[in-house]
Formats: sequence, C-alpha cells, structure tokens
Amino acid sequence: MADETTDTTNARHAGGDGSQHPLDVARETFGRVAEEVKGRYERVTGDVHRRAEQASEDLRRGAETARRRYDEASDTLREGYAEAQQRARLVNRDLNDYVQENPGRAVLMAAAAGFLVGLLFRGRD
Repeated sequence: MADETTDTTNARHAGGDGSQHPLDVARETFGRVAEEVKGRYERVTGDVHRRAEQASEDLRRGAETARRRYDEASDTLREGYAEAQQRARLVNRDLNDYVQENPGRAVLMAAAAGFLVGLLFRGRD
C-alpha cells in the first residue's frame, strides 16, 4: 500500500501527462534567472572595474600635468623675482650714486615730487 501511495504522489508530481511539476519548473526558471543575473553582474563588475582603472589613470595623468605646470610656474616666478631684485639693486645703486654726485639737484627733485604729490592728494575744493 505504501508503494501505491508513493506511485500516486510521483504520478501527481510528474503531472501524469508528461509535464513537469511546478516546483521543478520554478527551480529551473530560478536557475536560469540566477545564471543570467550572475552574468550581468560579472559584466557590470568588469565594466565598473575598467572604468575605475581608467578614471584612476586619468587622475594620475592630470595630477602629473598639474605638478609639472606648477613646477614650471614656480621656476618662472623665482626667476622673475630674482631678476626684479637684481634690477631694484641696480636702480638703488644708480640712485645712490646720482644723489652723492648731485646732492642739490636731488633735494630739488625730491621737493618737486613732494609738491606734485601734495597737489594730487589735495583734491578739488
């Protein structure tokens, strides 16, 4: 009798007409969907990884370019500053030499410059 019950249950699960049991269909469907999801996940993961590597490389190149431009600008600025210092020293030396050679003219020129600056800042009444 137990064998008849098992056979009846198996026949019901088999559908009797050759169709699969709904649970087996669900398992197969779930398996296919899981494989498809896994494949998509692997593709997306690969795409994300490649794009992250590309972004990292782009950032590295950008940082190198920025560092190189900063170094160039810094060098140019140092050179310009050194040149300005040298010119200021020369002007200061020349001015000192002129004042020592022509003290009277230097005093008159300073007074004239002071007078002109005073006129400019006095304003209009």
